[in-house]
Amino acid sequence: MSLLVHMIRTDLRRLRWPLVGWFVLLATTPALGWLLLGTDAGVGRWFATIVMWRYGLLFVEFLVGIMLVPLVIHGDPVVGDSAFWMSRPISPARLWWSKVGTLAAIFGLLPVLVLLPWWLYCGYGVTEIALAIMETLAWQAVIVALALPVATLTSAFMRFALWLLVVVTAMLASSVFWLVTPEYLARTAYDLTYLWTRAWLALGVFLIGGVAVAAWQYRTRRFSHSAVLFAFVFTLAVATLGYWPRRFTPAPTPDVDVIAGPRGEQIRLSFDTAQVLRVNAQQSDLQVSLRFNGVPADRILSEVWDISHEGRMPAEHVWTWGSGLRLGRTGWLSQGSQARQAEWVAMGLPNPPPDPAVAIASLNERRRKAGLAPIFRPTDGRWGELRVQVPRAFPTRVQTEPPAYHVRVHLDLIRPTLAGECPLEVGQTLRIGSTIARVKAVNFDRHQSNQMPLLIESVPMLLAQGGLWNLVPMLRAGQIRPHRYYIVNRARGNASDRDNGGIGARFGSVQISRRELSKAAPWGWRDGEWVQQQDWFRGLTLAAIAHEREERFFKEVSVEHFTVVQDAGTRGAP
Repeated sequence: MSLLVHMIRTDLRRLRWPLVGWFVLLATTPALGWLLLGTDAGVGRWFATIVMWRYGLLFVEFLVGIMLVPLVIHGDPVVGDSAFWMSRPISPARLWWSKVGTLAAIFGLLPVLVLLPWWLYCGYGVTEIALAIMETLAWQAVIVALALPVATLTSAFMRFALWLLVVVTAMLASSVFWLVTPEYLARTAYDLTYLWTRAWLALGVFLIGGVAVAAWQYRTRRFSHSAVLFAFVFTLAVATLGYWPRRFTPAPTPDVDVIAGPRGEQIRLSFDTAQVLRVNAQQSDLQVSLRFNGVPADRILSEVWDISHEGRMPAEHVWTWGSGLRLGRTGWLSQGSQARQAEWVAMGLPNPPPDPAVAIASLNERRRKAGLAPIFRPTDGRWGELRVQVPRAFPTRVQTEPPAYHVRVHLDLIRPTLAGECPLEVGQTLRIGSTIARVKAVNFDRHQSNQMPLLIESVPMLLAQGGLWNLVPMLRAGQIRPHRYYIVNRARGNASDRDNGGIGARFGSVQISRRELSKAAPWGWRDGEWVQQQDWFRGLTLAAIAHEREERFFKEVSVEHFTVVQDAGTRGAP
């Protein structure tokens, strides 16, 4: 054991200056993250610059890690018969384990020690730290395993670089070849996880096989045998990428179509109106207005986008003519800002957003002045607009021969809850589980339109939540954003909720995002016009709303005759 430790220490001493550079490179990740969370760098344009640096340094980290592997291996090469270690009482097995120990120290222990203070600063607990360590080690293991077999089968850095380039080029060429084959295109058109099953398996075969090749070369020191074995591993990885017949990429069980509950059964759907909004050379844009009655005031009625089935939209429309002609389409649902009313209830605010009927009246007044037909929406219950694209001749056919109409809508009933609230002051933090939102700037001076209330949000990006392994589940199911932020005025009893979005990047298993909130005061309807409340920016708080799905169901409605209202904005189109 003492000899093994001595050999590891010798390697580390020999590579002390490259390791200093590796340490500095690893330390840039928490340093950049701290610049965003602990200083004012996230307030101005520095945020986007630091994010770009992070992406660039991630690529540099990958390249430097690739180069460090041959520096470790080539100190005592196992190719040829002139290596210094062969004249010493060192067995091939002991040399192998010494190199494994050196690589573990460089790519395992050092990254964890560098990132541990950063995870503690971000509020990670034992579970979060354990998962972050697993994710960090997985990333570093990919770097090592990719370079290890090529480094073991070469004795000079330039040869390593040349052969690694050859291997990577061959891997990319084979991947592109399989991706453009008709069989692949047909398979991935309906099931993306099938592609990822082959990709993960091929990568696993190459990495595990590469480590086995390196261990075999250390054991036998027969270059020809190891080279043949490496060629076999590469061929097997390519064959797996192209021919693996089954899918088992880990993915969560797809959401069920129906989650039964008493509230969904009480909601009623009815048809209201339909109109053509726009016609071009190929198609028409059709808007169908529906009415939802029985929706609780403290619940959100949301459409369901089924991404796992060819991006299926929430609504399925079918028009049937007496002659037997049948036309089916899918469309998406819009409900304006009605969901805000339920979130107002969750925050305990007595003054809800403006009545949708008032907003509709204001919108139709603007449309009248523009020479457009009014948009008809129900004045009672909640309304929903279903947008769908139909053939250009559809409006004319409907006018001459009204068809029967049937629509089926896939809906979620969501319960919003107040997840947390804090004063809207610089330096305040709002913790929601493992998510932390930091207030970085508060400026309500209307003469500085480029300054808005800023939040810097840090979210754990863990293996169990959003790591690379779960990329497919992220694509398979549209997710509701975990938290929606509001600027609240408790004295006035209302809030401003516009979120101008933001940018973000990963910093050592922590996702840091910049969010800009609207500094505009809420609008109200007074004397036939919209006005902003004066002196609203006093005693404000920051509130976070979380969403929880309660029920999922389908709603259907049929009408015997379907007619459309022609919009003047179609410029005389049929």
